[in-house]
Amino acid sequence: MRRSLFVSALGLTTSISLLLATRRAAAFALPAIPLFHSSRGWTSVIPVRDQSATARAYKSSRKGGQYSVREDQEDRTSTRPRARETEVEPAARIQRDYPHVVLRAGKARLFLEGNPLVYGEAVHEVVGHVADGDFVEVVDHRGNLIGKGCYNSQSMYRVRLLWHAREKGEALYASSLEDIVARRVSTAWTTRQALGLPNAETTCFRLVNGEGDKLSGLAADVFDKVCVVSSSSLWCERHKDFIIQGLEASLGPAGISTVWRRSEARLKQDGFVDPEEALRPAIDVKAEARKEGAYVWAKEAGLKYKVYPELGQKTGFYCDQRQNRQMIQSLSRGKRVLDLFCYTGGFALNAARGGAREAIGVDSSALAIETAMENARANDLEGHVTFCKSDVLVYARDLGKTGEKAFDIVIADPPKLAPTRRDLPRALHKYLKINRAVFRMVASGGLVLTHTCSAALTQDPEEFRKMVTQAAHDVGRSITILQVSHAAPCHVQSPVYGESNYLTAMLVAVF
Repeated sequence: MRRSLFVSALGLTTSISLLLATRRAAAFALPAIPLFHSSRGWTSVIPVRDQSATARAYKSSRKGGQYSVREDQEDRTSTRPRARETEVEPAARIQRDYPHVVLRAGKARLFLEGNPLVYGEAVHEVVGHVADGDFVEVVDHRGNLIGKGCYNSQSMYRVRLLWHAREKGEALYASSLEDIVARRVSTAWTTRQALGLPNAETTCFRLVNGEGDKLSGLAADVFDKVCVVSSSSLWCERHKDFIIQGLEASLGPAGISTVWRRSEARLKQDGFVDPEEALRPAIDVKAEARKEGAYVWAKEAGLKYKVYPELGQKTGFYCDQRQNRQMIQSLSRGKRVLDLFCYTGGFALNAARGGAREAIGVDSSALAIETAMENARANDLEGHVTFCKSDVLVYARDLGKTGEKAFDIVIADPPKLAPTRRDLPRALHKYLKINRAVFRMVASGGLVLTHTCSAALTQDPEEFRKMVTQAAHDVGRSITILQVSHAAPCHVQSPVYGESNYLTAMLVAVF
């Protein structure tokens, strides 16, 4: 009896031990890994859902048993909310016979969240033959597709991502660069129409705004029936035809043609050099401006502006100041208004239209001043606004010598003084000089609208505020900040790439 019970107990214990051993073995067993054929032979790709112990064991087997604990920890130690790789579409996990850029371990999160610029230090390796400007896939260190974009070994931006794998419902058009560009332009056009642009009162606006429209390195402004493209990246030059085709597909039905311009300084930073550029003769801007067809007329908030698509600064006109110009119009009735760095007269003309007692615009460009005077005539504002060709600081100095009565509103919109963060210390010195001059010219109780279009300073709003405050203090004035604004809504911004925000406008009351 006892022996029988002992044997039964022993059998039960053995069964339990076998069951536990089987479960332990199952817990550590690798699941069947699907095989895919490529130019390198049959390779296995692990499903994203098995990226814990299974992925580590699989990685170890591929690397000859060399598994880096640090690589795995880099993905785990951050407490910042992150995009989960499991959210990538299943189709994006299949390795293809396609040139691709592999990111370093722990670097994928930023780009999964939508950041469009892959810096060189985030890249582990480039697989396949890839030339500058080529369309490539970007994958994380496990082979999961992050996105697609254009490669550039000469740029600090090694890949400009134009499509992200997390974009739901867009996989169908992600197969080629041509499809992506066409879809991006179409979406940009739809977005501007949602803003009510163009309309009877405004026929100039930003159509494509770089990273905001998921086309990094590309900008395009519409002026009535002409779209002026500003190319600032190598991929745009390499794939110019695709871009023009995409623009014409959306704008063609509206009868809008395209003009291509280059941002030479930014293209040089991006590694693009046109060997023929140095051979081209210098352009006589004034002579070119007088040629038939050199300009178009466009409207902004009811005011007409003469725009030179191929000769003017940037794309020919600054559409980013639309809201700020309308604000000045609403504040100018009965006031003396001074518009410094006026270009073709945008703020001064709006002040005159708003009933300013006196409006003066100052700029150092002869063509800009000539165009501003033509704009005044076209809007029946001749006699209500005056334009002066002068260096702004020289004008301010001479004005101080005359002891002329101060202005009620002064606007200062200087050019970009800090192209990069490295230029910021020198630029701040120039901004201080300009704003000291501005605060000397405004009456007590008056208003100053001062600007920076340097992204390096806009990205540091505290530094800009300190500079403006110091400039006022240096000349014995005190200020109150009334409003801080940025570019017009047509200059759409990426929610995950704030670095594309470049313009800051600060309205202050001065005492």
